[in-house]
Amino acid sequence: MAAGIVLYAPAVVLSVLMGWDELVTVLIIGAVTILYTAAGGITAVIWTDVLQMLLMFGGIGAALWTLFGELPPQVGVGDVFFIGGIEEMWKSVDLSPDPRKTYTLWSGLVGGFFLALAYFGCDQSQVQRYLTARSLTQSRLALLFNAFFKVPMQFLILAIGVLLFVFYHFEQPPLIFNPAEEAQVRQSGQGPAYEELEKNYRDLHSLRREATLDLVQTRQEGGDLEPVRSKIREYHTEMEALRGRSKALVETVQGRSSTDVNYVFPSYLVSYVPAGILGLMIAVIFAAAMSSLDSELTALSSATVMDFYRRYLVRGASARHYLWAARLATLAWGVLATGVALYVGQQEASLLELVNQVGSYFYGSLLGVFLLAFLAPWATARGAFWGLIAGMASVWAVSEYTSLSFLYYNVVGCAGVVVAAYLLKRR
Repeated sequence: MAAGIVLYAPAVVLSVLMGWDELVTVLIIGAVTILYTAAGGITAVIWTDVLQMLLMFGGIGAALWTLFGELPPQVGVGDVFFIGGIEEMWKSVDLSPDPRKTYTLWSGLVGGFFLALAYFGCDQSQVQRYLTARSLTQSRLALLFNAFFKVPMQFLILAIGVLLFVFYHFEQPPLIFNPAEEAQVRQSGQGPAYEELEKNYRDLHSLRREATLDLVQTRQEGGDLEPVRSKIREYHTEMEALRGRSKALVETVQGRSSTDVNYVFPSYLVSYVPAGILGLMIAVIFAAAMSSLDSELTALSSATVMDFYRRYLVRGASARHYLWAARLATLAWGVLATGVALYVGQQEASLLELVNQVGSYFYGSLLGVFLLAFLAPWATARGAFWGLIAGMASVWAVSEYTSLSFLYYNVVGCAGVVVAAYLLKRR
């Protein structure tokens, strides 16, 4: 499912850029990725991932450079951090110990640690890369480099979000970022109401822009910042209220919630980025989606053929037979991932958050089974199996009956597996 979620991202971009239908875009990208993955297997995945990673780092740098270059000349790096902090864009620095809050320092350090440990240490889509190394030393180095590159890359990606938020303090953002939804509302009977909201939104943004410029000047002069910050918060709250009303219009017209959140960055690309950089950013988004999808497909097809098909259905067949079985499995999983991508397109949540939410339901339990294998000599196969069931059941119970942040599901699932396996060992 996570692969399908990521696959939807380039569909959003092309629908904004070229007006392509999202269904057609998802089908094209899915077909291309399935084709080279089925034909080349893990070798194709690794070599395309190398090129895609280089492309992604170049794209991240280009996005940061372009965004910062379009800010007013008097706005510096410190001002960007400060303006972002007014609306709590740096929520990960929240020191609240409340486990119901998702984006805090502790949820990141605790829940995020278990999530990352499971993903990079247990997920077949990642582990298969280490297994292709020529030696154990190379495999360990690959894991270490992955860790060292992941942290700065994630920070830079989040910095793009903060920069974009600050950028729209000086340039007016659309009231609705999804152009298809905006056109639909304008052409409906709700068009006059939307235009009135848009006028008020434009006036409020003008006031917020002036207040933000005053804030930058006051900060540089060492004056009292609180009155200006209060004004910016007030204007921001009123603008968000107008966006909420515009989303209600969208829901009235199309009969479902707005999918506006995933169109913020593509809308910026179309409106402000030069042609050359725009092409690079499109390639980066495609590379990220295809890199995630191809590794998931090889992992799923490998597990399907080696752990189920070869073990229980067809034993002792030729290598050629299993190769074609793996290719057919890749095709089947690719079709499923494409279907998930189309379903995800109807959801209101952010794609990045959806990926982590879905993973958190399963990764903790997966990690628990691996911990039993490596650290618990008393564990049995029976204990591990029922521990896995108990871990996933405990995550489901917590998600249904508590308000615990989804990042902590990874801790709950891992603990559930280990505790259940230990109890079964005592019998």
